[in-house]
Amino acid sequence: MASFYLGDGYNNPMTNLLNSIKPATYEAPTYTAPDQYVAPDYDESRITDLTQTSSAGAIRGLRSAMQRVAGGSYANPNVRRMTLREALAGYGQGIQSAVSAASETARKLYNTEYETKAEEKKLNYNTAAQASQAQYQAGVQQSQSKFAAEQNRYNTEYATLWNNFNAEQNRKLEQQKVNIAQQEAETNKALAEAKLNPYGYGITRPPKGLDAYANARWFAAHGMG
Repeated sequence: MASFYLGDGYNNPMTNLLNSIKPATYEAPTYTAPDQYVAPDYDESRITDLTQTSSAGAIRGLRSAMQRVAGGSYANPNVRRMTLREALAGYGQGIQSAVSAASETARKLYNTEYETKAEEKKLNYNTAAQASQAQYQAGVQQSQSKFAAEQNRYNTEYATLWNNFNAEQNRKLEQQKVNIAQQEAETNKALAEAKLNPYGYGITRPPKGLDAYANARWFAAHGMG
């Protein structure tokens, strides 16, 4: 089956996330053609059989007539010979005419029989071809429906990832703004305290009014001892 896929088409930090989405794929159905149409064989032996069947009655009649002539009684031998000669000639012509007529009739019968078989075979082939075409069209529609569903699924997952990505980026941006504001507030507070305490009492030196022991403890607590 032939296949292709639709990627995300973007070059951004979402690439790794998008690679986790299964792309929509189209799988084309395979057309299964019916067996090739082949006309039925023209059977000459069938015509021979039909000819024999059709001429059998006429030949039996000629043979019976010939047997009657041959079995007759004749006072004059010459008359008998002439009669037999004429009977044999008529028998041969009769056989030829009977076979010829029977052959023509047999061929017509077989041609009708052959055309029926050929039409039946054509009908079977056309029926099979239509069934194959219908099956293929059904497969195409099924593949298209499946692809559309896959594409909708892909678009939904893509939109969800994109929205989540933007939401996370906005959250980080807001957190950065909060951190910057906190840093600015702490800086402003330190500047304000520095203005009120220019000598750094309690910041870089012990508060005013402590005795020597308390000063030492303050320096030790602030790592300045």
